[in-house]
Amino acid sequence: MKITEADKHAIEIGDSDYILNKGADLYYEEKYEETVEYYRIASAMCNSHATSNLGYCYMYGRGIEKNMDLAIAYFKVAAADDDIDALYKLGDIYKRGCENIQADNDLAIYYFEKALNKIEEYEEIEYRYPSLYLSMAKEYMTNGSKKPDDKKALEYLLTAK
Repeated sequence: MKITEADKHAIEIGDSDYILNKGADLYYEEKYEETVEYYRIASAMCNSHATSNLGYCYMYGRGIEKNMDLAIAYFKVAAADDDIDALYKLGDIYKRGCENIQADNDLAIYYFEKALNKIEEYEEIEYRYPSLYLSMAKEYMTNGSKKPDDKKALEYLLTAK
């Protein structure tokens, strides 16, 4: 990986968003090994979104060997910083279960609700997470884990739409 002068400058001044975005650009170019390196640098600079993105790289084996345990560890570190993507992905993982992780609906709901609470701090961001709202709608339907609440389920469905 070749670090440019602009990269060095961003690192020197602590601009982790620049490094994160450089990694994202490389991801879209399918240069996954370089992507991981930029995400690692941004994560070391305490950028929780980069940490969450590293979780996705480990989860899907993009530029790095697939490792679900490390993916979850990165998601948990980012979730501790209230990263919405990490909170949502942990909820999704615990909802479905996978590899070494047993499904745990209570834990899934915990992470989904934390993500929803964080989303409320931003305008328009809920439109990036329709599957989160769909998941919560299902929890308030007749066979969900929450007390059935048609009004709440409908609100979540309409937001998902």
